[in-house]
Amino acid sequence: MKTLQIYLADLKELLLARDFVSARTVLKEIGPIDLADGWDHFDADERVAIFRLCTRQKATQLFEELDAPQQADLLGSLQRQDAQDLLSDLDPAATSRMLRDLPAPSCASSRGS
Repeated sequence: MKTLQIYLADLKELLLARDFVSARTVLKEIGPIDLADGWDHFDADERVAIFRLCTRQKATQLFEELDAPQQADLLGSLQRQDAQDLLSDLDPAATSRMLRDLPAPSCASSRGS
């Protein structure tokens, strides 16, 4: 998290300014574990931007480091293709763990007629 603290204000400013080239450069200095540890410092839009600016490998590592609720929130925020790409890159054991930890969907509709 120390590395993220050094770059946090700059990264947030770059994301706000939509300077994604510079933000990507800053993200190269921050490891996926540090990003996951500081995930709560970012709002939902910033999280999606960070995730999409990371290399595919780093994004996968970041996702695996997030807690199950954070993973679910991120998946819900990603476009369908991005989510499918991420899930296809995950280790099968990590995917199984993530799916097991997700809350069960509520069943609001009734069956039959």
